[in-house]
Amino acid sequence: MDLIKNNKKKILIGFTYIFFISLILSIVFINFHRNYLEFDLTIGKLEYVIKNEQWQNNSIINKAEEYLTGTRDTDERLIIEGALEIVKGNNEEGIADIKKAIKASNKNTSVKIFGYMILADVSFNNGDYDEGLKYTYKSFNHIDKRYYSRYYKEILSIYNYPNNNKMKNSILINISKIILSEVSNCDYEARINLQDYLKALYYEENDYVRAVEYIFKNIYLAYDIKNEDLQLKYIEEMNQISKNVNNKEIVLNNENYLKLLIEDIEKEEQLSKQFNQNSFLFKAIGIILLIFLVVLCILVIYIRIIKKRIKYDPLTKIYNRGYFDKRYYELLNRKNKFSVIMIDIDNFKKLNDTYGHKFGDTVLVNCCNVMSNLHSGEFELFRYGGEEIVVLLKDKSKKEVIMIAESIRRIIEDLIWEEEVKVTASLGIAYSEECGYKTLEIADKNLYKAKNSGKNRVVFN
Repeated sequence: MDLIKNNKKKILIGFTYIFFISLILSIVFINFHRNYLEFDLTIGKLEYVIKNEQWQNNSIINKAEEYLTGTRDTDERLIIEGALEIVKGNNEEGIADIKKAIKASNKNTSVKIFGYMILADVSFNNGDYDEGLKYTYKSFNHIDKRYYSRYYKEILSIYNYPNNNKMKNSILINISKIILSEVSNCDYEARINLQDYLKALYYEENDYVRAVEYIFKNIYLAYDIKNEDLQLKYIEEMNQISKNVNNKEIVLNNENYLKLLIEDIEKEEQLSKQFNQNSFLFKAIGIILLIFLVVLCILVIYIRIIKKRIKYDPLTKIYNRGYFDKRYYELLNRKNKFSVIMIDIDNFKKLNDTYGHKFGDTVLVNCCNVMSNLHSGEFELFRYGGEEIVVLLKDKSKKEVIMIAESIRRIIEDLIWEEEVKVTASLGIAYSEECGYKTLEIADKNLYKAKNSGKNRVVFN
């Protein structure tokens, strides 16, 4: 009997120990995870997103110094100390500390995220937009995709920092699209909010076609979740945009269709007022709305497909070969002063063979994306064929063209890939003033000179 009691006692003590050990481990894990996220995604509380008007804010310094007393991580301390130096006006010392922390940090991605972010912000404030973009995307690429759905607002807020509004919008649009592509289709709240955000950014850029595209997407989502209030809200929003947009910038580039759209929206608004009158009318309106949305979807898809077939490459979303030929001969015939940069991704076949065509496509798309964001509006970008990209530049001096070509080469070289490969590009330049109708041919020859002389370089006459 005593033996049984003793065994029961031992078992009870054992379970008690296991319980308390599990509790302690859980608390440690939760605190670690919470602290990680606190540093990783709410570091904005310490105001490391440095803005000019905040550089002499003593409260920022105080908050950062308070955090310093509570962290033991060497790399985190170095990042914070570097940020403090920058806030105090000691840029060289601060940047050196931050780069040292980034280089030393292996597993702590938060150090890389916010280290690169601070470097990007300093670059933007100094007017070096190429470096700013490079560091921005390096920073964002280190954020774990698992955080996108829950922390998208925080992520977007910390990258809302360049002083140049066009640059800021370009960064936020690209990051929002990436986050949206990773968010679960079932996470309706996140998808609606992100699409609302993209709509607002495009509207600010006066790109009404893309703004309306995201209104349509939210109409579809509202219908999926059977939220009648949201449906009516976005239909009304579509109605307002269509009334406010100048006819020269009509949302779908189709005046007749816009008129029909307005009529249909007004009909839907009229029917929506009768939703609660009887069940039969409610069902009828639901069917009409579904048909309306399907028609809209088909029309939008059709218009976009036709547009892309005419001008755009379906993979990279830049201009295609056909449109390049048109623009090239237009410039030649008009005797415009222009330059051509031929770009070829080095060892592209080897990348495809080693890592697969999907990775090759990713390389091509990302390279085109960063080139599109570089010197925005200063040149036209075309996919000439395979991994070959062509840049057309009007009224640029030789020095300007060479600088742009070098910045393209550098930004491609600095891209970071999941497969940990080094991607480079070779570039050839030619000028219409010197080469005339052979401009493209000479650019192509210079490209192959770059390839044959060691790759990852720019060759020009």
